[in-house]
Amino acid sequence: MSVEILIAKAAERHGSQKVVAEMLGMTPANLSSVKSGKRKMQPDDLAALAHLAGFNALNFLAMATLEQSKGTPKEKVLQEALGELIQQHGAMLLSGLRGKKGGIVDKYNVYFLTPKNERDK
Repeated sequence: MSVEILIAKAAERHGSQKVVAEMLGMTPANLSSVKSGKRKMQPDDLAALAHLAGFNALNFLAMATLEQSKGTPKEKVLQEALGELIQQHGAMLLSGLRGKKGGIVDKYNVYFLTPKNERDK
């Protein structure tokens, strides 16, 4: 699922993209830049957006944090710590699944959850 879809779902739930931008403490122009791929969201913003769209914010925060830590000295520690959390919540660990449903956050794309209201269907 792309961040564009997250924004659309959040806007649908809360009335408009402008309202979502305000709820995230962003300008509508900045949110539009995120939606178009010109601007990257920080993990905390992605988690808040996921919540507004009806997804589990904790999973998005963990996965985005793992993606952000790639190539840093703390990457392995975070994979160990957050990977356990992600497993407990039903998402998958970093395992080369990039770009596939069930995988990880890859810059602007999120591939591992369904909305809370669609899980029970």
